[in-house]
Amino acid sequence: MWAVLSAMYPAKKHADRPSSYPSYLEYKDKLNFEGINFPASFKDIDKFEKLNPKIAIWVYGWDEGVFPCRETKNNQCENIIDLMLLGDGEDSHYVWIKSMSRLLNKHNKH
Repeated sequence: MWAVLSAMYPAKKHADRPSSYPSYLEYKDKLNFEGINFPASFKDIDKFEKLNPKIAIWVYGWDEGVFPCRETKNNQCENIIDLMLLGDGEDSHYVWIKSMSRLLNKHNKH
């Protein structure tokens, strides 16, 4: 939920270091999270996309490089959100990929 909200309503102040989730509480009711279990499974993301048809979510993982974990079926929508799934099992969480090109750029020193 917090990763999707951070993508839909990016921090305006200190965008390079957004504060913790309380800054997104005011937006929580703008999207439909009814029946979504957390941590969200890919089935929960499917359900979320059906509840919020203007949002599509792609999920990527990392294993010595970026790879797709889940592709959206909703390619004709207004908002496409890229998320990175970090961790393993119950200890995993999603983070918003603000710039896929920056993540994939191999020509910098980072």
